[in-house]
Formats: sequence, C-alpha cells, structure tokens
Amino acid sequence: MTMEGKALRSIVLVQAKTYFGLTNLVYNLRRVVFWQTRPFQASSEKKLKT
Repeated sequence: MTMEGKALRSIVLVQAKTYFGLTNLVYNLRRVVFWQTRPFQASSEKKLKT
C-alpha cells in the first residue's frame, strides 16, 4: 500500500468513527429527552407515591 493510500485510509476510518460516534450520541440524547419529557401515566404516579 502506498503512503497516499495509507493516509487516505486513515482519514476515512477517522471520518467513519466520528460519524458513528455522533450518530450514537444523537440517538442517546433523543432517548434522554424522550424520557425526561414523557408525561407520567396514572399507574406510574400511584407506584411512586406508595
């Protein structure tokens, strides 16, 4: 493999890791926001009070 090929491969690998890392971060943030903004149901409020 030439030096240019190695450099290009390493750049693509870093880009792929960054893309998947950001995708995972956005997914996790959406889950957190969903659970924080989700209204409690009547049954779960009763469980919390007792």
